[in-house]
Amino acid sequence: MTLQERLNALLAKANALKSEYDGKTIPAEKREELRGWMDEAKDLKVQIEAERELEALNAYNSAGTGRKSSPAPSAEKRSEPATPKSHEPIFRSFGEQLMAIKAAGIPGNTPDPRLFAVVDEKASGLNEAVDSEGGFLIEPDRSKEIFREVHATGEIMSRVKAWPVSGNGVKIPAVDEKSRATGSRMGGVTAYYAVEAGTVTATKPGFRTINLELNKLMTLGYATEEMLADAPFLGAFMQDAFIEEIRFTAEDAFINGNGNGKPLGILNAPALVTVAKETDQAADTLLTANIEKMWSRMYAPSRKSAIWIYNQDVEPQLMGLVRNSTVGSIPLFMPPGGLSATPYSTIFGRPAIAVEYCQTLGDKGDILFVDFSRYWTISKQMQASSSIHVRFVYDEQTFKVTYRHDGQPAWYSALTPKNGSNTLSPYVALAAR
Repeated sequence: MTLQERLNALLAKANALKSEYDGKTIPAEKREELRGWMDEAKDLKVQIEAERELEALNAYNSAGTGRKSSPAPSAEKRSEPATPKSHEPIFRSFGEQLMAIKAAGIPGNTPDPRLFAVVDEKASGLNEAVDSEGGFLIEPDRSKEIFREVHATGEIMSRVKAWPVSGNGVKIPAVDEKSRATGSRMGGVTAYYAVEAGTVTATKPGFRTINLELNKLMTLGYATEEMLADAPFLGAFMQDAFIEEIRFTAEDAFINGNGNGKPLGILNAPALVTVAKETDQAADTLLTANIEKMWSRMYAPSRKSAIWIYNQDVEPQLMGLVRNSTVGSIPLFMPPGGLSATPYSTIFGRPAIAVEYCQTLGDKGDILFVDFSRYWTISKQMQASSSIHVRFVYDEQTFKVTYRHDGQPAWYSALTPKNGSNTLSPYVALAAR
């Protein structure tokens, strides 16, 4: 039995005893037995940590001084991983692990044993590298950092409604409401003023199902030998590159995706409300009336969380828009007010943010007014891996991040108000001009 297996067995017995007397006084003889198990477990912990540190130092010494040692046994022959499973970070940084992968690719070097102790969270045990492919998993903690940054820093990703999932998809129940007319609200619920002893007709809400199924978004990056020579720079650079590309591609799909192997974007949503251009409006222009009508078509409860997004080509037009009143012309587009006010430009008091995903000036989608809290997404934890062979002839190392996710608007139809004929929606676009 290995040291780790002995430690696992001792902890299992200790936890079982704790559960048996949960909330009750443990008898004296049992307490002595428990104390003995814990003392032995502490000794095992010290031995395991010492062996792990020795193996890491040996590998570092072999790779760092240029000494050659015998090749590591193949994955098929390796009977036991060099280090035990741990939820603590194995490498001090992303760059340090990339340097270890680089050293593992030098013929005759013994790979850093920590590389074989990186856990694939989908599997039940440790994940061994495939020697013939030269691939290693990146530490899950590093993948989680990329995942968190993607969702925290994107102007759109940080605003959508997101759920993590464990399977390949999810079915979300939603209210089937297309109209606010009596008898249609909440999919069919009706309230009555009833006279005393009168009767009312029973009603019930209607529901539909939103199906979200994970799509695979893959990102590849290459690092040169020169970059690999500097671990701190490499770790920061590669992580930033993955974050930027995954965020860009996902957010672009949230706006422009067709739903075929990728998220369904706002511009292709059945619930999108498109405001027509003004009569005789010149091509590639933006008018105050366009903005006012877009505002009027936004579902009122969504106005407090909706934002304007636009292509930067639109900005010169936005800056010239005014509303005339008895006190003079009032700018429609307000620039950022500094740290004491809002950090964003605003239109009707709502943030106005330039993004690359919007179409160029004059095309449908050059400016959008959207409540992204009514755009729903699912995702799984990112997985990252590296190969030393894919770009071998170019003196480069390949890094791959896989992000599985999906998204679509929560609304599947624009809403007809109780009074009035203009439909409303949390997603509003301006037609092509």
